[in-house]
Amino acid sequence: MALGHLGRTTVSCDDGRTWIRDRSEDETSECWGDNNEPDCDHSEFAGRGLVYAMGGFVASWGWGTPGTLTRSTNGIDWTEVGTDTPTFAGIAFGKGTLVANSSPTWLSTDGVEWDEGGSSMLGALYRGIGFVDYDGGRFIAVGQDGSTLGISHSKDGRTFTRAVATDGCGASFKGIAGGNGHAVFASGGGNVCWSDDGGANWTMVDLTGELDAGPVFTGSEFLVWSRGRVHRSADGKTWTNESLSSSNLRFGAVARSPTGTFVAVNGEWQEWYGAQHFYRSSDGKTWETLPASAFQGGHPITFMTFGYLEGGNGCGP
Repeated sequence: MALGHLGRTTVSCDDGRTWIRDRSEDETSECWGDNNEPDCDHSEFAGRGLVYAMGGFVASWGWGTPGTLTRSTNGIDWTEVGTDTPTFAGIAFGKGTLVANSSPTWLSTDGVEWDEGGSSMLGALYRGIGFVDYDGGRFIAVGQDGSTLGISHSKDGRTFTRAVATDGCGASFKGIAGGNGHAVFASGGGNVCWSDDGGANWTMVDLTGELDAGPVFTGSEFLVWSRGRVHRSADGKTWTNESLSSSNLRFGAVARSPTGTFVAVNGEWQEWYGAQHFYRSSDGKTWETLPASAFQGGHPITFMTFGYLEGGNGCGP
């Protein structure tokens, strides 16, 4: 499933080969068009989070304005499960609980009914949230406002504690992922930070001049991407890198299926609509550019993730 601005969603039912059921709340406008309007980052239909859990996708919409939470079990029909919500920045799932990142957080155990959690304790504008399988599981929330960075961690999504050390983890938050007890935070500034204690302490590793996408955890390693390169690490501490199949590839969002297929969309500024591209890979290094007939170019894509849908009008007859 891919989610973007102006309420856009599109789904692939054939392992990333084609993308169908493209929809949005506004089919005629183009983001940052005449006089830079509409400003798609700051609107009620800005795509700000996407997660798969308990048989459905949950999406959060809205930034700088009251938002909405929606849920779909077939990839085409979306039901509002939260209206006039706070501005959320990401949703994470772990320990049977969905946590939407705001202050206070919102929590759900079924994706439908939500209740208020507690302060995220970030001290900065919230940017994203993830889950790491450390000591029974931890939710890790990230906030950033200019040069001010906040990271906090929680066992239950309700009570958060600020990280002790963030060691220059950097600006331009790209994402957070967890696996095998490790947590990895990626910065657009070209560095990653890792934590082995559930988010209490972070150590920075400088990788490159700029990171575009990631991290994604494959089950054995973390991957992040910069222009024309993929960077790999088993633990977030020691990294290797290698060239992509094209030196010009830059991704805005990347996801991976449990069987090993990667999907991505380009992410450079104004590379949307007729200039938009979707990609597919079996290893994160060698990428196929999908033909224009395999998708509909449209509004910017902000999130991609994998999940299993029920049969029917989303992915079947």
